[in-house]
Amino acid sequence: MKTTGEDEKKLSALLGLAENFSKIFPSNMLDLWMEMLTPYSAAHVVAAVKVVIDRYEYKTIPPFAVLKRALNDLMGTSESSLELQAIAEWGILLDTIDSIGYYRTPHLHQTTAYVVRLLGGWQTVCCWPEKGMEFRRKDFLEYWKHAHGREDKMQLGADAVKFALIDKRRTGYAVSTRDLVKSLVFEQRQTEEVQ
Repeated sequence: MKTTGEDEKKLSALLGLAENFSKIFPSNMLDLWMEMLTPYSAAHVVAAVKVVIDRYEYKTIPPFAVLKRALNDLMGTSESSLELQAIAEWGILLDTIDSIGYYRTPHLHQTTAYVVRLLGGWQTVCCWPEKGMEFRRKDFLEYWKHAHGREDKMQLGADAVKFALIDKRRTGYAVSTRDLVKSLVFEQRQTEEVQ
């Protein structure tokens, strides 16, 4: 396996993880884990391994899902972290509605701005009646969690989202917006040529 400086740090962390549990990684499993850790920085992997060593209570090497959960927690992309971020953004949205009002569109977090557009735009959100606000909150939180980190792709429409999901399942990596747009343009040209 060809390694870079980042890969060596990740490999060292994984070997330390196995040694902590008095185990040895089979080479094929180690290669697979290294491949699955490609999107993460070495610093994040080392920090997540420390968390796993500190918290994992069994005597076996923890499954990859345990390390991934620790990585997601550290990076703020776990379900609980996204929930807290969405709740915080809901509070900021309500404060902004009170302080700025209907006539001036404020600068909002990228995900919040996208969700506000989904829910009808700034003027619509400002006119929400107090009755039924709990349903609006529930919708906002759900939309925010699903859209966070994907706003640019979601704005491109259903085909873009479908392509991004397919590519992520196939490769394990999220596709960049630039590649997504190029692919969609290419796909559309192919369709036009056939017609």
